[in-house]
Amino acid sequence: MKNTMKIKVFFLTMMLALGALAEVKVSATCSRKAISMDESLRYTITVEDAKNVSPPQLGEMDGFRVIMGPSQSSNISIVNGVQSSSKEFSYELQATKTGKLTIGEAKIKADGKTYNLPKINIDVAEARKSSANSPATTETGGELFLELDASTTNTFVGEQIFLTITLYYKDVNLSGANQPELQFTGFNAQDIGNYQQDRQRYRGQIYNYIRFQKLIIPLKAGKLSIGPASMRVSVNVPVSRRSRSRDPFDDPFSFFQNYRTVEKNVLSEPLVFNVKNLPSQNKPKDFKGAVGRFALSAEVTPQKVKEGEPVTLKATLTGIGNIDQAVLNLASTNTAGFTVYDPVVDKKTSVADGQLKGIKNYSQMWVPLSSEITELPAVSFSYFDTAKNDYQTLTAGPFPLTVEKSAQSQKVTVSEAIPIQRGASPAIKILNQDIFGIKLESGDDALDSIRNRKLLLAAALIPPAFFILCALFALKRSKEEDPSFKRKSQAYSKAEQNLKKAKKLKGKPEAIKDFCGCLSAALNDYVADTLDLPKGSISADTIEDAELKKEWQDLMTRLEMARFAGNYGPMCDNDQLLSDTSRLLKELRRTLK
Repeated sequence: MKNTMKIKVFFLTMMLALGALAEVKVSATCSRKAISMDESLRYTITVEDAKNVSPPQLGEMDGFRVIMGPSQSSNISIVNGVQSSSKEFSYELQATKTGKLTIGEAKIKADGKTYNLPKINIDVAEARKSSANSPATTETGGELFLELDASTTNTFVGEQIFLTITLYYKDVNLSGANQPELQFTGFNAQDIGNYQQDRQRYRGQIYNYIRFQKLIIPLKAGKLSIGPASMRVSVNVPVSRRSRSRDPFDDPFSFFQNYRTVEKNVLSEPLVFNVKNLPSQNKPKDFKGAVGRFALSAEVTPQKVKEGEPVTLKATLTGIGNIDQAVLNLASTNTAGFTVYDPVVDKKTSVADGQLKGIKNYSQMWVPLSSEITELPAVSFSYFDTAKNDYQTLTAGPFPLTVEKSAQSQKVTVSEAIPIQRGASPAIKILNQDIFGIKLESGDDALDSIRNRKLLLAAALIPPAFFILCALFALKRSKEEDPSFKRKSQAYSKAEQNLKKAKKLKGKPEAIKDFCGCLSAALNDYVADTLDLPKGSISADTIEDAELKKEWQDLMTRLEMARFAGNYGPMCDNDQLLSDTSRLLKELRRTLK
């Protein structure tokens, strides 16, 4: 018992020491990178794992003024015994002019050290005209309107555009909202994470809002339109005395306010885009449609081999833009002096600050066939740079390579055979000491020789077989002790536990948030554990199967809406949510490996 207590104290001490050694991290973010003059944005400075933090010193505000803040918030969490903390300072900013404005370098002091935060560029446009859907209506009791906005409406084919669909409401008792529907042709569209819900100054007033975000890529040139966007919402509207029931038991003294739920379809104004073709002048031959900003790095290992031994070309392509069209120009067939194999490509994407960022890792095997080879050819990648409005070509290599002669590459001299008589031992004239005569055996000597060879073969195979068994046993044991293997093997049982918790909470009005949280955790944690990814980093982009991705997005939206809506609206059908989560979990188990 004493030893157990000592072990616990030791591990607790170690975890506290690790927490104390945690590196302080600081960051600055903005809620949006493009706004209009009648909107505000939130500027947030975050400090992680610091004990003493002083209020920040804001940098030069080029065309911005602080209209609210700083508001402070702190958070402490303990995950797997490791404590982490964060502190946020938030400011509400409003632009005083249009153009490309800059939020200057801020400074903040944490644990006695001063940190500089990078500049952030913001595009500010003219104030937009009032939407036809924005006036207050007696039906809902306040203002309720939908806005469709884009980072730019003057663009190129293949250039990514950040699109927002925002439901603004004020003095409205909103009880539920469905995911918006959007009409468009000639674009590819991708949802970005979950919806955002907050408050914002807009047109000189404070509104609550629910915002959905998408990335769209135009596929053809011309005047293309998107929208109108539409959203089905549920609003609780007070019932006047005249319209109330005359039932004497129906609150005759008006002690309580009665409400009725009104379903309303809110529409936005459409957006028109001027989409231009990419210029034909100076277009590189290897251009395959990538638009954005990219970087290329590559290396070859090893750099010294013998003939017939493989080398690996590893290349990494990173950038902002349509990463799917970003294709590195690699050899697809055998090149003179080499045998070339198809590359293995690994792609990862993420969305940050309204931009799709991606990384592609290439790994390709090349086998040099001659000692006369001195280098491996260069690789290249061409793209259209949206910032420079011109084509750019990135090149890596050529890569120096030393190829030595291989002993196996020397030609073998064929021996000269001498005719032999039947029954006589064969004779061979030796032309090279690498070739010797073979003695043929017959009778009992041959049988004894065969037996001896079997015994020798068995004796030779026993040690390797024993080694293989030991290796397999060690591999099995190492897998069982591997944290990644444990996560994967326990992923589904943990998901089932979350489903069981959700079943216990099903149908309880006061537990709707916990109910939706259990279902979300069942899906998110299962994918994170199965793919050995950090929890909290899971999104629809993690799932490669298109149908499952769509089901994931739909279900996550419904869960978030149910959590937000409380006990109102059709999205709160507990049985349906539980059934759909269980079914999707089984599909993920069948698909994810």
